Amino acid sequence: MRTRWIRRSSSIACLLAFSLAQVSSAAELSHTEADRQALEENLDQPARPRALAANREHVSNATSPLMPQVKVSARVQQLEDDRSDAARGNVSERSATVLAGVTQVLYDENAWAGFDTQKHVYDSQRSQLETFRLSVIQGAANAFLQLDKAQAAASIQEANRELTRGNLETSRARVAAGYSGEREMLRWQSQLAQNDGAVVQARTLALLNRFELNRVRNQAPELVVTAKPVELEEYGFVYARAHGMRFTSLRVSNTYGPRQ
Repeated sequence: MRTRWIRRSSSIACLLAFSLAQVSSAAELSHTEADRQALEENLDQPARPRALAANREHVSNATSPLMPQVKVSARVQQLEDDRSDAARGNVSERSATVLAGVTQVLYDENAWAGFDTQKHVYDSQRSQLETFRLSVIQGAANAFLQLDKAQAAASIQEANRELTRGNLETSRARVAAGYSGEREMLRWQSQLAQNDGAVVQARTLALLNRFELNRVRNQAPELVVTAKPVELEEYGFVYARAHGMRFTSLRVSNTYGPRQ
């Protein structure tokens, strides 16, 4: 039984050491940077504004029948020498005529219907573009916050494991001094094994959330990043923007002084 526990502990220790080495070499990523990279690296992002620009051209084309129409025509006439002599000066040898006119459509049901249709299509696609951008930002924000949550949970589990390890060393000293039995030491060894399993589970969840964050940012899954801890003020500002509220954050630098 003791040999099996030692083997299990050594394998868990190797896995934890490998995971810790990855975390120590990871680059920190802030919430804002994650949202920005998700928008910039999204493959659909460049195509949607171009489609919107094409629909804007359709609106301009639908507007053209309703705009003033200018018509210009020119005519130049030149007689040959023999015909000019036959006319005996009654017809000019050269003549030029220029005609210009402006027309304005006061009302055309078909033209106005086409313009309204194209304008509604353009407004709809513009709203779809904003919805798409917000959905990309929401996906990146959810992935970032889940990673931040998983990292916090892993830190808590690691702190619990260190506390259990300290209690185990204390119990060993108590057993060596004769103040306690071996049963207490075995209980803390069992608790340490449970803490090791909880740490592995928490780090595995953080690894899965890191994969998801890399996916929404269109990055390689094996890219090692850690979520930069989000300040409480950021949650307040996000909530205020979402619900149309005003949010103010105050940080008192010196709360210890006279009459305090």
